[in-house]
Amino acid sequence: MGVIVIKYLKIIKTVLVLVIVAACSCLFSKSVRGGQISWKDISVIRHACGGIDGMAYTNSKEALEQSILSGCGAVEIDFRFSSDGVLVCAHDWDDIGLKKAPKAKAFKNHKINGIYTTMTAETALKKLAGTKIFLIVDTKEKDTASVYKEIDRILSSIKGGTKYKKKVVPQIYSQDEYDILNEIYSYKRWILTLYKLKPGSAAEYKELAEFCKEKGIRTVTIPKNKVTAKRVSYFTDKGIRVATHTVNGEEEWSRLEGLGVAVFYTDFGRNATD
Repeated sequence: MGVIVIKYLKIIKTVLVLVIVAACSCLFSKSVRGGQISWKDISVIRHACGGIDGMAYTNSKEALEQSILSGCGAVEIDFRFSSDGVLVCAHDWDDIGLKKAPKAKAFKNHKINGIYTTMTAETALKKLAGTKIFLIVDTKEKDTASVYKEIDRILSSIKGGTKYKKKVVPQIYSQDEYDILNEIYSYKRWILTLYKLKPGSAAEYKELAEFCKEKGIRTVTIPKNKVTAKRVSYFTDKGIRVATHTVNGEEEWSRLEGLGVAVFYTDFGRNATD
């Protein structure tokens, strides 16, 4: 009798798992694969693949898979080169328990916090290439162009990669990077992020807004501690949406939304709690 009960419990558990997966798949299909999300509709960007189990900045396989299953429309991934020249997914090496850039083999074998799986750029791009999720590219490499060239090379070599190139969104830190990266691929969408430029005066903000309008850059990221309604208006008056980072929790989200911010980089979402 006990054996029969155990068998039934296993069957019930299997059915529940299948139902959950099916529900996630339906959500994913409707919001992403169905093609109903356009860039202008994106209001949330999963930061560093999205937080997982209370951890941020993992850029891990598990975090990316969780974000994909959630039906998100956009994910940001940080890219770095290993010491032997392989493009991998990482923000700062010490964020994931490494002292310096490792060789690719050591990186692949490393477990983030002893649990989560590291990814090469190729692994991440293969997971994304079959979706319609926008990929926001971030990197701390000094040679930014080399990162984008490698992403372009990988996408040219994998199934669905050439088509997916249209979903790649460069996140640039200066006006010069626009021309450099535009020579690699004719990207349709861009984000100019301002934390390295450090504009201060109204004239500097207006100049950046004019640059974005001229180049067709429709999203600008202002650090959350620099957001004011006036600064936001310099961009929104020209049809440019303002994003900010990194925001977790309703109180801060609502405050920034009230100042005109339209796009939020987040680890854990609007309903996150401390």
